Amino acid sequence: MYWDLAVYLISLICLVWGSGFVVSKLLPPNPHRDGLSNGGQRIGYLERLLIFIFVMVGSYEAIGFLVTAKSILRFGESRKDRKYAEYVLLGTLASFLCATVIGVAAKYALARLALCSS
Repeated sequence: MYWDLAVYLISLICLVWGSGFVVSKLLPPNPHRDGLSNGGQRIGYLERLLIFIFVMVGSYEAIGFLVTAKSILRFGESRKDRKYAEYVLLGTLASFLCATVIGVAAKYALARLALCSS
């Protein structure tokens, strides 16, 4: 039971700080500074948390829905400024990849812990 909690806590730390670090290193400086202060970063945290939850419950279709919804919301911007659109797309895909890998790793760790405890 405590090991399960440890897996979730480590996953949360990796989702917030680890993935945030990886995504920030993959992206060039933001070409636009308008919008909310750290808005993109906060959106990234929420996206990764949602994806992690979707992976943990086995709802991979919901990840596809999230990608589609974000694409629709950003479609207008992509027509106006290609550089910014590519920046957002790169950040989104990197964020989704990190969250999916962490979710799959957590599921694997929990399954292994269940085998060890039985």
